[in-house]
Amino acid sequence: MQFYRLSKLLRLSNSLSVTAVLLFIINPASVFFSVLYSEALHSLLLISALVHLHSQRLFQACCLISLSAFCRSNGLVNIGFACYPLFINILTLTSTFWKDAALRVWSRKANLHAILMTFWRVVQKIVLLVGIICTAYFPHALFQFYGWLLYCCDDHYSLRSGLLPPVPSPALSTYALKLAVRTPFTTNVTAAPEWCGHVPLSSYNKIQSKFWNVGFLQYYKFKQIPNFLLAAPVLVIASLIICNFYCSARRAFLTLGILVDNLRQKQLLPHIYHLLFLSLYGIANIHVQVLTRMLFSSCPILYWYCASILVGDDLFSPSKDRKTRRPFSDGLSISRFIKILSPTSYPSAHQKVLLLYFYAYILVGCIMHSNFLPWT
Repeated sequence: MQFYRLSKLLRLSNSLSVTAVLLFIINPASVFFSVLYSEALHSLLLISALVHLHSQRLFQACCLISLSAFCRSNGLVNIGFACYPLFINILTLTSTFWKDAALRVWSRKANLHAILMTFWRVVQKIVLLVGIICTAYFPHALFQFYGWLLYCCDDHYSLRSGLLPPVPSPALSTYALKLAVRTPFTTNVTAAPEWCGHVPLSSYNKIQSKFWNVGFLQYYKFKQIPNFLLAAPVLVIASLIICNFYCSARRAFLTLGILVDNLRQKQLLPHIYHLLFLSLYGIANIHVQVLTRMLFSSCPILYWYCASILVGDDLFSPSKDRKTRRPFSDGLSISRFIKILSPTSYPSAHQKVLLLYFYAYILVGCIMHSNFLPWT
């Protein structure tokens, strides 16, 4: 329901909105949305935050974004959705301030009171921007401090004693000792873990680098080619979205949205930047097969674009009353949903391939993940 609300707040057609929701239900990372994993909760928090953001409820949106960052570390990137409108506003006001100030200096025609009021508005927006960033980052920083207190703070054992987790079983303790992994109950430890120096920014990066070989271009090895192929479909879709938006709204893309031709471009641009950043960061820095579930749990625009392919609607065109091809017009019924999700309902090969991609990843993902085999 939240995803449908978000789609309607962006003034997408009803046909596209319904199709996007159905695609979300059968997305290629569905196995991670169905088991005890963080993707589903992160996606709910992000979409709910965007609903509040587009409804002009900034405080509620910031709280939900902070919870999404607490749920998953990549949720920190979601701060950009709340910061983007303020950032553009600050740039616009700053430009106005300097123009009026220059006019005041050279011709004394500009109103001094108006200049000071513009400056004050810029200061207010900057303070609000910093407040949003701090609010969103606070839960993540709190978790980092908790880890530091358990593993890096030997001198304050009485302070951390009430925060200690249950004592691990002997088998688990032996396994940790075998891996040379420190636990909060490890004794006779004179050296703190390497990642302690990375608190409060992020200890996760250092831990990933040490145990999972995560780092810049560390995954670029011949033996990882199958994993790159696994991530290829979602990267192709992401590339098509970014390229199509760039071709239809080049000026908006290059000016960070300061110059836009219509409301649709302004609404979708933060999603484009968000998708672009996650894709580039994922290709360069993480296990690339993770991109399938990371992007499908973090980027609503993937579903909107795929839905636009199925319903024949142009996602990047201005929102206005226009006739769009609606192949399913029998109302919101089970039969309509089945038709929307059936590859045989579509005449075009790329529409069929798109749905088959979704179904194939669901099937293979369920088999692989349930048997503890590597999958995204």
